[in-house]
Amino acid sequence: MHRTLKRLKNDPRYESFINALRAQGWLDWLDWQITLALFNHTLSYKASVMMNGQRFSSPKEEMSLVKKAFESIYKLDENDTYLEIPLAYFFNGDLEFQLRQAAFVTLKNWGLNGENRHFPILIPYGNS
Repeated sequence: MHRTLKRLKNDPRYESFINALRAQGWLDWLDWQITLALFNHTLSYKASVMMNGQRFSSPKEEMSLVKKAFESIYKLDENDTYLEIPLAYFFNGDLEFQLRQAAFVTLKNWGLNGENRHFPILIPYGNS
């Protein structure tokens, strides 16, 4: 997402947006978490554009095709999939969902339990 990130960083709202994200949440979002959430938000937008207008025979088929769309975008350099996403999608969108989802998926990928719906319940490093 190097091209999208460059556009975001050139926007005058970027610094206050990132600082606000860093200051909120259960762990004071770290830069890698914010970057991962921005990446996932970018993938979500692109997959949504790819899937626009498609009809599905079942929710299962829809999830399967959405997963394939994500995987195809994920594996390519952004130069190959570039789409100029409106910056308001990031600054005014629901990035909080992406932050929480990224934490959940990270735990799951490590084989940890993230089943709690009030997730995450973690003590920030250094606050024990």
